Amino acid sequence: MNTKLEEFIFYSQHANSIKELFAMYEVIMKHYGFDHLAHAVISDHDELKNGSALGLTVHNELNGWEKHYLEQNYIAIDLAPQITYSKAGFFTWHDMKQQALSREQSAIFNEAEDFKLYSGVNVSIHNANGVKCVIIAASNQQGFSVNQYTKDIVNLLAHQFNTCFLSLTKHELIQKKIPLTQKEEEILKWISKGLSKPEIGDKMNISSHTVSYYMRSIFKKMGTNNTVSTVIKAIKEELIVI
Repeated sequence: MNTKLEEFIFYSQHANSIKELFAMYEVIMKHYGFDHLAHAVISDHDELKNGSALGLTVHNELNGWEKHYLEQNYIAIDLAPQITYSKAGFFTWHDMKQQALSREQSAIFNEAEDFKLYSGVNVSIHNANGVKCVIIAASNQQGFSVNQYTKDIVNLLAHQFNTCFLSLTKHELIQKKIPLTQKEEEILKWISKGLSKPEIGDKMNISSHTVSYYMRSIFKKMGTNNTVSTVIKAIKEELIVI
């Protein structure tokens, strides 16, 4: 019985935040020899439009490698993102090095070692809803190798982490929803239909002055300063449907 695995599966499902989930993930992955971790969303998708930008979502320090990688624009030539985007699966860096690499692609793996990232794996996960994610796990131990048992465990951990990550992402997006009152929501609906303040007042049986008061409150909560930008943001945030 693998107690650590069972504990992670149980507690990861009860994490209260992505930060807490990632901290749990770091602990158990260190147990299997992986010191550096990163999770990235590698596809654009409606469900994540208000969440993390494409690319790294959470990661611990990769010894400065992530900054160097982005500065050199290695993503344009690196084989790893090409593979992980095109198909799901478990890929070791050792396996990728055995591919027919260009001189530039080989240099990327060599440079990673200069940052003490000697060995690693990429787990590409293509979810049923269309969201593509990848887990990157690396070791700073020279000569580190991954046996089949560890591959199976790490693959399972990656899928568990990713499932919980996406679940928490949806939850945190819901929590961030702009808290409008019932009257503010109704006024916003009428604004989107092009009604004037007097017309809205007649609809709601309140004065134009009161409508103006609610509109100022809506602008403040939404960080806007006019009706056009407010309606545009409300549509984007799915507060109204045209």
